[in-house]
Amino acid sequence: MVRIPENIRKVKRPKNTVVTPPSKDGRYPVRIKEIDSDGKQKNGATIGYICGEMFIPSGEITEHFVHHRSSRFSTSAMGFRELLENGFAYVDKTSLIAEILDSDPRSVHFFTRPTRFGKTLNLDMLDCFFNIETAGILDYFYGMKITDSPYYTEYRRYKGSFPVIRLNMGTIDASSADAVNRSLGNMVSDLFRRMRQRLSEFPEFDSYRFWFDRFIDGTASEQDISTSIMDLSSCIFSCYGKRAIILIDEYDSFIQTMGGDNSGRDSVLGLLSRFMTSTLKHNDNLEYGVVTGVLRLSQTGMISGLNNTVIHDIFDERTGDCFGYTNDDLDDLLDRTIPEESDRVSVKAAIKKAYDGYVFGGREIYNPRSVNMYLSEGTFGHPPRAYWDQQRHNAFLDDMLNRAPRWILNEIAALMDTDGFKVRKEVDPSVSYWDLNDDDFEGTHLYSILVTTGYLRAEVVERWIRTYICDISLPNEEVRESYRDLIRRAEGIRAEYRTGPMPMIARKDSAGVTEYFNFYLARNSIRDSWSHDDCKKWMLNRLLDSGIEANAEAESGNGFCDILIPKKDRMPRVCIEITTSAEAGTDNLDLLVAEGFRKIRDRRYAGPGDIVMSVGWNRKYLKAELIDHRDL
Repeated sequence: MVRIPENIRKVKRPKNTVVTPPSKDGRYPVRIKEIDSDGKQKNGATIGYICGEMFIPSGEITEHFVHHRSSRFSTSAMGFRELLENGFAYVDKTSLIAEILDSDPRSVHFFTRPTRFGKTLNLDMLDCFFNIETAGILDYFYGMKITDSPYYTEYRRYKGSFPVIRLNMGTIDASSADAVNRSLGNMVSDLFRRMRQRLSEFPEFDSYRFWFDRFIDGTASEQDISTSIMDLSSCIFSCYGKRAIILIDEYDSFIQTMGGDNSGRDSVLGLLSRFMTSTLKHNDNLEYGVVTGVLRLSQTGMISGLNNTVIHDIFDERTGDCFGYTNDDLDDLLDRTIPEESDRVSVKAAIKKAYDGYVFGGREIYNPRSVNMYLSEGTFGHPPRAYWDQQRHNAFLDDMLNRAPRWILNEIAALMDTDGFKVRKEVDPSVSYWDLNDDDFEGTHLYSILVTTGYLRAEVVERWIRTYICDISLPNEEVRESYRDLIRRAEGIRAEYRTGPMPMIARKDSAGVTEYFNFYLARNSIRDSWSHDDCKKWMLNRLLDSGIEANAEAESGNGFCDILIPKKDRMPRVCIEITTSAEAGTDNLDLLVAEGFRKIRDRRYAGPGDIVMSVGWNRKYLKAELIDHRDL
C-alpha cells in the first residue's frame, strides 16, 4: 500500500521518539515525533514515519499512498484516510476539489443531497487535501482524478496549506430549544478544546487563552457562541498567518427532527441564522466554506444577504456525479468484485432496480451506501435488501404530510403503488425551513422536499427562472419500503380511492369525495380542454369503474340530471349536476358549486330522501358538495 524506493535502508526508530498516533496493526505509516528527556512529546515537526519495520526520515523521500482498486467494501462510516489505509474500496470523487478551487476566494459552497449519499465522506476528503495538519504525510491523492487535471500543478499549491475548522451539526440535540442551545455550545466547546492543542504552540495564542477558556468551561454567552467561529478564525489567522477553510456537515439534521409546531422553533432558527451568518458572511478570515445538508439554506431566511454562495443542489450539473455512484462507478466496482461478465450483467440489473433511479444534475445516480452494503454481503443470488432509511425521521416532513390535502396524499400513494406512474409538478429547490408552514395548495413545497430528501425522482422537463417543471416518480424498490413507513405516519390517508367513493357519498363527505375525484383527475394531462360533456363522461366512467350503477342524462323532475345514481338497498338516490368554468364564465369553484345547486333546485331534479351533489369544475380541479334534498 505504500510505494517505497528500493534504496531506502531499513533502520530502527530513533531513540527519544514517540509514535503519533499509535499504529493498530503496522500496516500503514505512522508519524514519529521527538520526545524530551522527561518523556514528553515536543511540539516540533514530524521527524519521520514507520512503514512496517522501516523508519523513513522526513525529507528523505516523497511518499505516495497508492490507491489500489480494492474489492473490499466498508459497511461502517469510515473516513477517507481510514478507507484507504485499511484497503477498502473508494470511489474517486476528488474532482470536487477542483470545483472548490476554481471558485472565487471566500466562496461558500452549499451541497444538498439526501442522506447516505457521501456528503460526510466528501468533506473528509476535502479536509485531508487542504488541512495543514496533513502536510508532509503520505500523499493519499496519488493517482486519483484530481492529479490528472491539467491544472493540478496549481491545485497542488493548496494541498496541506490551510488550517481547517470542522463542524458536525448532526450531533446537536433537537429535543427542545434549550437542548439545541446547550448542545450547540457543547459542539463549540469540543472544537475549541481540540483547536487549543494545535494553537498553544504559537506565541500569538497567549492573548487568546482566557477567551478560549470561556468556551471550554461552558461560561460563554449565547452571543459568544453565535460569533465563536468567526472569532476562532481570527485567532487562527493570528497564529498561522492563513485564513481558515470551514467545513460544516449536516447543518440541517437537527432542524429536521423538530416539528413545525415546536414552540421553540423560531428561536432555534434565529440562533442558527446568527451563528451561520457570522461564520460565513461576516468572517474576514475565511478562505473557503463548504456546507452540506439535505435542504437548502434560504438566502432570504437562514443567511440574510450572503452574497458569496455557490449552490450545488440536486439540479446542479457541475457536481451531478460527485455524490452517489454513476453507471461508470458501478461498472468499475462490479469489475473488481465479480469476475464473470454474465454474472456482472445480472447483478447490475438487480442493483439498478433496487438502488438506481436518482437524477442529480442530469446524471443517473445509485445510492452509494446501499450498493456498498449489497456488494459487501455478496449474496448475489438473492434479491437486494433495503438498506436506505432515515434513522432520524424528518418531523417537518411528517408535519407537512399530516396537514396536506387528501388528494395530495392519494397522489403520493399512487406513486408508491403504481409502477411507472408519474405526475408533472413544479419543484422549487430553494424551499427552506421558513417556508414549511406556509399554505401549499399546489403541493409545490411538499413535492420539492420529497424530491430533495430522496423519496422521489425528478426528471426536468422545463427550467424556469427559479423552479423546474419535472416528471415525478418513485426512484426504486428500496425507497418504496421507506415510503410506506413515511405515508403510514401521515394522518388522514384514506383507502377510499381504492374501494370507490360510494361510502363517502352516502355519508355526504364532501371533502373526501372532492379529493377522491381530484386524485384520479390529476392523471389526465389534457383535462384543461375538456367540454362539459367530456367532464360528465369522465365522472360517469369513474363511478362505473368503481362498481357504482349510474346513468347519464337521466330524466328527473323538469329535465335531465347530468348523472343519476338510483336508490339501491339502503343507499339513497343521488342526483349529480356538473357546472364547468366554460359555462359559468368563472374559475371560482364555490360559485360553480352554487350554480349547480341552483339548477338542481330550479329543475326539481331531487326529491325527499335524495342526496344532492353539485360539482364545480374549473380547468385544473373540481369541487363537490353534498347535501340532503331538504337543505336545498
